[in-house]
Amino acid sequence: MPIALTVMAGAAMLKSGEEPESLWTPLSAVFMSLSALTLGGSGLFAVAAMDKVLKERAEEVDAIPDDEEVLAYETELLAKQASRREALSWEGLSTAWRGVLITSVLLVDVSAWIFQASSECFHDVVLTTDVSAPPLSGNVFNVVRPHGWVGVGCQGAGWLCYGVFSLHISRKIKAASQAVVPL
Repeated sequence: MPIALTVMAGAAMLKSGEEPESLWTPLSAVFMSLSALTLGGSGLFAVAAMDKVLKERAEEVDAIPDDEEVLAYETELLAKQASRREALSWEGLSTAWRGVLITSVLLVDVSAWIFQASSECFHDVVLTTDVSAPPLSGNVFNVVRPHGWVGVGCQGAGWLCYGVFSLHISRKIKAASQAVVPL
């Protein structure tokens, strides 16, 4: 059922792109909503079923011996998580790295405000828009208008700052984990 509703939602979205003023437009919204509900409901049902089995057969599950390799992996993972928490603590960051992280967040927020405040960021296109016709005229990047490029630039710069920060943190964690002598 969830798959059928998802396929119907996609088909209705395709038809609504071809005929925007038709009945397909509201039908696509209905099918998307039903699809989301059934997919979410299926996930919740699966979690409830797993929880029921774990409660009803707890003794049987607890009787299964732990795998030594898994225990070693989990111990190593806990040590890495502790190193990561320490490396990511605000107090453990220098002023420069705090600035990089704050700059990243501010740039991404500015781009979100640009996209939200201006309806002139992107041309309106749908799934069935002819790429060779205006406004794209054979170039898919023509979908972005000048205001949009400012927002995209801020978004990209924010991601770049975060990427540099993440690289620094990864190296810091790696150095900390190498300094720890295994037992």
